[in-house]
Amino acid sequence: MGMLKKVKKKISSGVEYICPNCKTKEIIPKDVVDYFDEMDSIGVDNSYPPMFKCINCNNDMVPVFYKSIHGFIHEYKDI
Repeated sequence: MGMLKKVKKKISSGVEYICPNCKTKEIIPKDVVDYFDEMDSIGVDNSYPPMFKCINCNNDMVPVFYKSIHGFIHEYKDI
């Protein structure tokens, strides 16, 4: 009988996103958000966070809280 080796999958932390329109929430892996933040660095206003489309209403989702790789703090406040 061969030895079975348990392998733990590294789970990256996530960034909670919310749709301001329909209030759908989704966790996006932090490494994905950071990747898009870095890719958006070229010729783009870095004061805006990476945004993703809502699966329910196709509106732009925004982070509940995210500190960008450029040091900007993005925090959603329901008005």
